[in-house]
Amino acid sequence: MLVASYLVFLAEVYAAIGGVVAAVFLTYGIDRIDPSAAGTYSFRPLLAPGLILLWPLVVWRWRILETLHDRCRKHPVDRPPLRAHGMVWRRLAVVLPLIVVAGLVLKAAQPSPKPPIRLAPPSAEGTR
Repeated sequence: MLVASYLVFLAEVYAAIGGVVAAVFLTYGIDRIDPSAAGTYSFRPLLAPGLILLWPLVVWRWRILETLHDRCRKHPVDRPPLRAHGMVWRRLAVVLPLIVVAGLVLKAAQPSPKPPIRLAPPSAEGTR
């Protein structure tokens, strides 16, 4: 029983630290490491549960990005993913319509199903 109460206490401490980290990060840190998040306050409460659970990773990543931003203010970390996103969107613009058309063609090429069988209404004799 003592081990269970100790684990519960540790979970409460972990969640409390996560809550403090989430509050500080959402009010101060997110604007500093992601300039595109400036002024977007409606989605921030949705990030809080994940920040509370993953607060050690958030603090570690926040520290790395702050160090990078202090060295150069051009946000070099953001550029490769943005280029990759453009490439992915262009490919999806071609691939998704091909998938839809292939699905429609393959569905039309299948043999038609058997005609439905009409069921007779239940007889009065079998309703006892």
